Order: sequence, then C-alpha cells, then structure tokens
Amino acid sequence: MSGSDIVVLLEADTIMSDEKYISHFIDAFNENENVGVVFGASLPLQNTNGNITEKTMFFIEVLKEKKLRRLKKQDNLYLSGTGKALSKKIVKTLRFPLDVPEDSFIYFFSKINNIKTIFEAKALLYYRVPTNLHDFLKKSSRYRKGEIQLGKYFSLGLVESNYRLPSLWILSFILEGIFLSPLYMINYLAMNLYARIFVKFSSNYNPLWEISESTKNLDIN
Repeated sequence: MSGSDIVVLLEADTIMSDEKYISHFIDAFNENENVGVVFGASLPLQNTNGNITEKTMFFIEVLKEKKLRRLKKQDNLYLSGTGKALSKKIVKTLRFPLDVPEDSFIYFFSKINNIKTIFEAKALLYYRVPTNLHDFLKKSSRYRKGEIQLGKYFSLGLVESNYRLPSLWILSFILEGIFLSPLYMINYLAMNLYARIFVKFSSNYNPLWEISESTKNLDIN
C-alpha cells in the first residue's frame, strides 16, 4: 500500500486543526516504542447560528469526547475514529473488508493481534455534526449496523464488550448533560430513542450508502 514508515488515514470531510497534524503522529511513534497504531482526536465544528439539531449534536459530541478522555482505559473504541496513523508493518498485513467501518476494524484487528495502540490528543480533526434528523438517523444506522457486521470478522463477545460503555459512565454522561443543558440532553435522548427504533428497519451496513449531506459542508460562516 505504501513505502512510507507510517500511513495516515483521515475520514472525508474533516479539517486538520493545525499544520503540524501529521507531525503529531510522527512524534507519537517516536516517543512510544513498539506502537502499531496511533489514533487521533476529533471535535465538532461549532455553528452558533445552527438549528436545534445541530446545536444539540455539537453539545453532545463535545461532552462525550471530554468524558471519554476521562476513562482510565484510553485505548477504548470510541477514541479510534476520524484520524489515525498506522505503522508500515501493520499496513502490510491489514486488509479492509468492504462491509465494515474501517476505524472500528483497525481497532479490533489491533486487539486480536496484540498490536499496541495509543491515543494522541494533539492530532486533532474537526468535523460537522448532522444538522437535521434525517442525517442523524443515517449516521446512527451506519454505526449500529457496522457493529453487527464486525461480528462476521471478530468474536461477538469482543465486539459487544468494546462497544458497551460502563453503566456508570452512561449515567454520569446523562446527568452531567442535563445539568449543563436540559434542553439539549433531553432532545438528544429523544432523538437517540427514535434512532434505535429506526435502525431495526434499516438495511445492513453499506459503505456506499447515501451520504449525509449536512455533514459534508464544512463552511459554517
């Protein structure tokens, strides 16, 4: 795939936080021995003129990222998306199936092969959250169906245990969200409940699904 020492993978429609984005990955490899994968951080772009859905999702994603970083186990699945860097050794053996989310596949591939992974907060990307319910449902459906498809390549126990967040973390997340913004948290809980119902009737994971248009526009001015 590449003759480079590392390969950096970015999700489409993201913005690097600074010109040293790739350097942060290189530094992480140099400072940590025997690392195979470095996962970067991601945060949503803020649109102060956004509608209630966009403001809700911005609030939720910022709060979620903050609380995920507080977990003792910082190699968790939820800090493995958007941007990542792989060593040449890993790239030579890694083959992506077309029916699973690549970030989660890399995470589980590393787990079963005892590949050391770390999280580098300085390697930060910005992305756009869904601005309407339709796009939120498409994103939720891809997420939940992707989890199911991963069970074809890894043990269901491994997949389920890593997708499942601790009950106390979830409770803390909800309570802190209600304390900070009752409107946004209650709105999100309602959206999430509807998404759980919606996903039961949606198709299996497909990387070529209809795109979520609202997340593709990174110009919020």
